[in-house]
Amino acid sequence: MRLANDSTYNNQQQLDYMMILGNRSDELLFYNKTAHLFVSNRQLVSFCFKLILIALTIVLNGLIIYIILFAIKKKTFSNFLFLSASIADLFIGLFSQPFMTIFDIYGTWPYGFRLCIYWLITDYSSYSISIFSLLLISMHRYKQLRSPLVNENLTKTRLVAILLIWIASYLFWFVVTLPINELNYLELQCEIIYSFTIIILAESSTLILPILFICAINFRIFIALRTKIHGKKRRPVPI
Repeated sequence: MRLANDSTYNNQQQLDYMMILGNRSDELLFYNKTAHLFVSNRQLVSFCFKLILIALTIVLNGLIIYIILFAIKKKTFSNFLFLSASIADLFIGLFSQPFMTIFDIYGTWPYGFRLCIYWLITDYSSYSISIFSLLLISMHRYKQLRSPLVNENLTKTRLVAILLIWIASYLFWFVVTLPINELNYLELQCEIIYSFTIIILAESSTLILPILFICAINFRIFIALRTKIHGKKRRPVPI
């Protein structure tokens, strides 16, 4: 795929480019005269797959949000944790994936600096909120397993904890994108060049460590459930 910078593409240049692509494994499928885009079979299949993925993300998460808000009468802490994760995933389907799909088709970022920064903050924040919501879900499940009579009501403290995840995630990525200037911003690629230290800190705090905690907690849940099941099997039946 290529975005032509020269708007005066003549027929000979177009044919030459088609001959070049014809010798490659990804055969030319069509040429968009308006955008000067050469799109291959592989790119078209990828584009259709991403559209299906976007539709599934929006529909499925929208359905979960509707069920939690309107179909389920009891508003529990667990339900609102799933609601938080679903809203974050819905944002990914509405804002992150569509821009990324267009970005992949064009090969460059066509929307300018401001929309790029908005997209980056929304993209990173949505993924962070989804991961931290899953972390809270895992912690709450483990607490329920250890103490079956734990209160499931949605208290103000628990609601504040969910809101803090959203506020902290957006605030964190907003602060991270503050030191942007023309030296560390790649306009056509919508990328920000960070130092190695910032990359390690950001990735560790918002991705690696939360996922490790989620895996560790769910492993503890698995061990606790297996111990509980084996304990019931070994318990003698009263005569």
